Amino acid sequence: MKKGGLLLAMLLLLIPFCLGTTIHGKVFDYNFAVAKNSVVSISTVPEQQIVAVDGTYSFSVPKGDFVISAMLKDISGSIVYFVNDTVSIANDGDYVRDLIMFPSNDLDELDLENDFSELSVEANPAVQRIVLIVVALALIFIFIWLYCGAFRKNCKIFHKLIPRIEEAKPEKKKEAVEADDIYGLADFIKKNKRVTQKEIRKAFPLSEAKISLMISDLESQGKIRKIKKGRGNIIVWDEK
Repeated sequence: MKKGGLLLAMLLLLIPFCLGTTIHGKVFDYNFAVAKNSVVSISTVPEQQIVAVDGTYSFSVPKGDFVISAMLKDISGSIVYFVNDTVSIANDGDYVRDLIMFPSNDLDELDLENDFSELSVEANPAVQRIVLIVVALALIFIFIWLYCGAFRKNCKIFHKLIPRIEEAKPEKKKEAVEADDIYGLADFIKKNKRVTQKEIRKAFPLSEAKISLMISDLESQGKIRKIKKGRGNIIVWDEK
């Protein structure tokens, strides 16, 4: 019995040396501060768990799919921040995976299920009408061209119709992004630190296409960061 227990203990000690891959990284809270003394675990067999005293972790793992969990508790033992992250190990090597934890009591309040993973542009009835008009005009021109080919003496009708057709063409309006709207959106995100796309749509009575353009503009300037959570995005003010 003692020999069996000793053999099992030796096998457990040798497991890290038999694993061919190392995955490591840092653990951050929602404000992007290093989360010291957080508890990090990975779903290997057996499960590995460490306390990231300085906010860093490292595991030796085999090939496969695993779930990395990180949590930070308060003095009373309640979980303050938490995150689950899935990682796939296909080849041996060194993998870096930083973890960003979210407030455990705040995730339920964020309405992410009905949010957009990306702001999409819905079909605009005005655009549909323009497409139909363009198709109709093309058919009219084809008919006139065929008619003139068959009866050249009646081609004058083509020249009479051109001014009227040009007048009937609707002007395609491009939705411009006003500077005041971008400044307003930037101030809104900066003031709230983090917002969902649904909250932005409620605060700004603009079209989804225009909001999408403004968010992309602010992201390209490095002022904001989009964090994907569930089926939606959280917009975080990230200006250095």
